[in-house]
Amino acid sequence: AEGGMENSASSPSTGREERRVDAAAEAPFGARSCAPARAQQPLLPFRPPGRATATAAAAAEAEEARSNGAQPVGQPAPPSPTDVARLSTADAVAMSVTAAEAVMEPGARTVGELREQGNRHIGTGNGAAAARCYEQALELLRGEDAASSGGRVPLLGNLSLARLQIGDATGALAAARAAQAEDPMYLKAYFREAKALLSLNRPAAAMNAARRCLFLQGNDKGLEKLPEEASRAARVRRESVALWSRPRRVDSDDSRSCAYHLSMLEQAPEIPALMARHCTGRDLARLGCTARRFITDVATDEVFMQRATALCPQGSSKWLRVDHLAVKGWRLTAGWLYAQRSLSMACTSRGRLAVCGRSGCVSIVDAVPTPGEPEPLCAPDGCLAFSLCWSAGGEYVAYTAIRDRVDSRADPVSSALVLAPASDSGLGAAIVPLWQGMTPYYLCPSPCGSRLAMLGALQHRQVLFVADTSQMLAPDRERAPPITLRALGCAAPLYFDWAPHAPELLVAAFGHRLSRIKAEVHLEAYLRGDGEADEDAALGARLREPGSGDTGGRLETAEVILRGRVAFRAPQWIPWPGSEEGRWVVPQNHATDACRMSLCLVDPADGSAEVICEHMPTHTHFAASRSGRWVAWSGMQDAPGHSGVFVRRLPPSRSRPLMVFNGNAEALAWGGDRLAMLLVPPNAQADALVWAVWDPPASLASDSDVDDQAEDGLIPFGRLTVAPAIFKPSAAFSDRVLPFFDQFERRLRFWSPENDAVVYPDRDSGHVWLQPFPPRGSGWFSASRHPLSDLAGADQQTVAAPSAIRIAEGSFACWSPS
Repeated sequence: AEGGMENSASSPSTGREERRVDAAAEAPFGARSCAPARAQQPLLPFRPPGRATATAAAAAEAEEARSNGAQPVGQPAPPSPTDVARLSTADAVAMSVTAAEAVMEPGARTVGELREQGNRHIGTGNGAAAARCYEQALELLRGEDAASSGGRVPLLGNLSLARLQIGDATGALAAARAAQAEDPMYLKAYFREAKALLSLNRPAAAMNAARRCLFLQGNDKGLEKLPEEASRAARVRRESVALWSRPRRVDSDDSRSCAYHLSMLEQAPEIPALMARHCTGRDLARLGCTARRFITDVATDEVFMQRATALCPQGSSKWLRVDHLAVKGWRLTAGWLYAQRSLSMACTSRGRLAVCGRSGCVSIVDAVPTPGEPEPLCAPDGCLAFSLCWSAGGEYVAYTAIRDRVDSRADPVSSALVLAPASDSGLGAAIVPLWQGMTPYYLCPSPCGSRLAMLGALQHRQVLFVADTSQMLAPDRERAPPITLRALGCAAPLYFDWAPHAPELLVAAFGHRLSRIKAEVHLEAYLRGDGEADEDAALGARLREPGSGDTGGRLETAEVILRGRVAFRAPQWIPWPGSEEGRWVVPQNHATDACRMSLCLVDPADGSAEVICEHMPTHTHFAASRSGRWVAWSGMQDAPGHSGVFVRRLPPSRSRPLMVFNGNAEALAWGGDRLAMLLVPPNAQADALVWAVWDPPASLASDSDVDDQAEDGLIPFGRLTVAPAIFKPSAAFSDRVLPFFDQFERRLRFWSPENDAVVYPDRDSGHVWLQPFPPRGSGWFSASRHPLSDLAGADQQTVAAPSAIRIAEGSFACWSPS
């Protein structure tokens, strides 16, 4: 399990704690976690401490010496910058104390004087003396008004620069992050954070800091050389891994002490079978470091591949990022793949709401069992509300961020893709500045979370991109490819859905072409030998994405060409029992009428189809449940022209269509076996809507054939629960989500994890609300009036839902995956 199990191949019960301990070591100056660090048994062969460890240890020793009152003998002259550069980190830190005390002026006793004196030392290259001045100024500010004294932020930024001059990269990183914590718009802190991370041999983290600086600053002034330095550092890091990443010798000193006990275990023939059955992947990795037999029998690549596959969506190995194993410098094995999937499971969020405030700030609200206080994400503001979404496993939140007050002539970077961890892992958000003029308006993470499909305008065309987001799930971000964007093609209109079993997309382009395309990222295209991809595009560091203005060409290829007139907003690819490739729910050409279309359940393997709705209207929308058990559509059901909202159990051969509402629905969303509908109430104000939820009768909800349950040829209707009040959706919801609700419903979840409430934003109040819908069998019943009470038959087939609950101020919200 080399390369994958040391940091994060943990069980769900321990993953967050271990990641939190690792993050505490990198916490900003003055913000270190109070949680005690726990000693951890390494799972990989021993590796010598890197530069970051040595620097931290040296700085700790120097700090301890200062705290104990140690004084140097004599007062030597301050070292020159050339002398400091020749010194080791430990010597430089130790000498900085002596140098600083030697040049301190007795009269410098105010914050302003200390700051000016430190600035002079910076100009002469005496970083040690400057650091001491800034540290003393920060000590004085503890008892004074920071605003009147010039503030802590510039002092922390200068302290970071001074520590960089003397080679104390760890101290420089702490000071830069402390400045960011006090003022997120202090741009110099991000630049110096990037330089410190490069000194610590962490090029991936350095590029993330540089990208954030670019997005906030709006131009790459001062950042031009960082990508080249980061790419060179990453290449050196990959080459150096092969020199010290060697398997542990099983006859080393630490294993000889338990050789007798291990030999007894090795002689038992039933031990490997028991371990393979009951041990987790993390346990197997530990055991593989103790005995040769365990490595060859139970801690093998095949075993870890099986464990990783079991954690993939639909249990499909096609979601595994095996392309990471092909990068020679990383020297990764199947244990790394298991670590990725295990970490993803450990960081899953449940029962949480991502809320976009009216100011563009994104917060997380724990809404189960009762709503809590919003917790702002450590990520940029300016969220494009309708772009907000969760990864399929709830590991991170993704959205498009827009900078305010952008001058197109002076600020070429105005938008960015933001990926922010939703758990308390301690890792920061990844911010990817985008090509000038590009603003993605629809983001859709893949079921495995390591890819993200997005729609955006580039070169005056609507382009489909795929982003490599595996860095967000990697146990070590330094051994994962950078977040890159690759254009798959352009078309308008363009709608798509992810396959449940593999990184593929079902695309509906130009209104009449259905195609199936692979969502390859740059690294996969490079390893496949694509002539347009190279190592720099796959593993190189770039400040902006995509790397060029290429739009990928028109999506001309098509498996199916629709002849009839139909306007729909989303093809749907659903899982299907007994079929690896699942089923498509798409319009198909009518069997006899060339002008009509049918809604069909299509087998992508052979193209065979079952009709769900024989006659579809010209304009329609439909929704398939994520379980693959139901389909609902709003429009014409048969030739005579019956209209309304219809549902049908799948497969179609087992049931007949059932009308659940005699009227049009603005939106349809499944939550398990429950169908939520946005309806226009009669005699209501303009733009007013009301939520209603249909619960199927027991005969439809069971797995038995519906026709056998029908009495006198009639199918029981079920029950319709209606919200007690109407609402006007926010502008982001009504203008950008509602017209394309079928597409947004494929990646957003408006239902709570228990499918007993729906979240929505209200324009008039400016808040996000939670509308409860107690499930059938919960005992809830209310005869109160509701917005649909005046409709015929409402008194027999509808009930009123409880009152809505206010969650938080905001213009958009969505639930984490269940």
